[in-house]
Parts: sequence; structure tokens; C-alpha cells
Amino acid sequence: MLFELRTIAGLPSAMGRVVAAAAGDASSEHGSHKLEGAWTTEIGTLGRLVELRSLPGAAVSTIEPGLAERHTELHDAITGTDNALLSPLLPLQPPSGASHVYELRRYRVRPGHIDEWLRHFVAVMPARERHSARVGLWRYLCGPTDDVLHLWVYDGLDHRAAARAKVMQDPDWQSFLKVGSTLLTEMHSTILLPTAYSPMK
Repeated sequence: MLFELRTIAGLPSAMGRVVAAAAGDASSEHGSHKLEGAWTTEIGTLGRLVELRSLPGAAVSTIEPGLAERHTELHDAITGTDNALLSPLLPLQPPSGASHVYELRRYRVRPGHIDEWLRHFVAVMPARERHSARVGLWRYLCGPTDDVLHLWVYDGLDHRAAARAKVMQDPDWQSFLKVGSTLLTEMHSTILLPTAYSPMK
């Protein structure tokens, strides 16, 4: 199983149209690319629709047209798209319930050190998950191959702040940081809010 992360950039005044078109497409999808979640960006780079799809192995060779190709009426609204093919490092864990806030984190590892960093990160994951729930952890199959993506879920921004404060006091996490943080060159965080059509709420 592989995953595709689609990011669609739109004009701020037109994001409602972009999300509505994507929702219509999601309700009529019958292909092999299963929509796992769809969010809009709230903190970080704004004006983005982010969709996560799972792809069975046979579906990788099938490239589905993007939103701009399917909806010519959105050419004035969409300013860019980015698709990433991802390999899962841990199983996807969609949360139950609704009204969640998600955080997508992208880390860039020093060239030649990604396997080393991943060994440490995966090993400390049980300690990290004592404080908040991980949804997914992936590495890029093409493109920025030194990058790792991980998705976390929270009950709200206050819950996120409390969880982050607790993890920073965790001795296992502190031990990881002594090694893991020295192997990173960049860290990016984006807060995501689920769309009405997102399977993950």
C-alpha cells in the first residue's frame, strides 16, 4: 500500500469553490485511489486543500487527473498543485470521532542520514504516542527523498499545546532529541482542519 498526498493551492477568495469541486469529485469517486482525509490549511501556508489517498499496489501506475484537469471552470481559482507519492513507515491510524485538529509535519534529514534518523524516530514512537495520537508516518518515494511526513491528531489547539509540553518533558523523547535533532536540517508544521467531505473528521 502506498499513499498520495495532493496539495491544491488556490486564491483565498476562491478556496470555497475549490473545496466544493473536490467534495463533488470525492462523492462520485469509484477508482482505486481511496480518499483517507481532506483538510484545509489553517496555520502555516494558507489557501491550501490537502488530500490523502491510499493506493493499492496496482493503482500506482494509474495517474488520476487532478482537480484543475477535471474542472476547467477552476482555472482562475487554482494557483498550483503538488502531488507526492509516499511509502508508509507505520500503519495508518485514522482517529474515531469528529471535530479534530490535525498537524502535518515535514522534516528534512541531512543527506545520507535518513535511514539512521528513521530508526531512532520509529523506536521512540511508543513514547511519543503516550502524549498524542499519530495518524501516519511516511517517506517520499520520489521528489524530496530526504523528507519525512508525519500526521498527528488533536482535540484542539489547546490539546496540541498541552501534549507538546508533556512530550518535551518525557525522558525517552529527550534522549531521542539528543541524536535525532542533530540529523535534521528543516522542520515544517501545518495545522489542518477537516473538510465536510473528509473521512477523517
